[in-house]
Amino acid sequence: MPPTRAVQLRALPPAEPAELTRWSKATSARPDLVQRARARWTRADGATFAAAARVGADASHSAIPALITRFNRRGLAVLR
Repeated sequence: MPPTRAVQLRALPPAEPAELTRWSKATSARPDLVQRARARWTRADGATFAAAARVGADASHSAIPALITRFNRRGLAVLR
């Protein structure tokens, strides 16, 4: 497996942690969006890319850096 590119997380604005928590616990949202929120939240807590991929269920180890990069650019819009 190729090494994972280092992706730095941007600081979360005050409203984003609550929104990520809401998305990660949603039962009526699309499953892929819930998985993305869980993966992002796991990474925000300092977990590795591999751990975030496991939490995100269908997300691959290499997909997490791409998700984080998109999240850094677009914020919560990535989850919609």
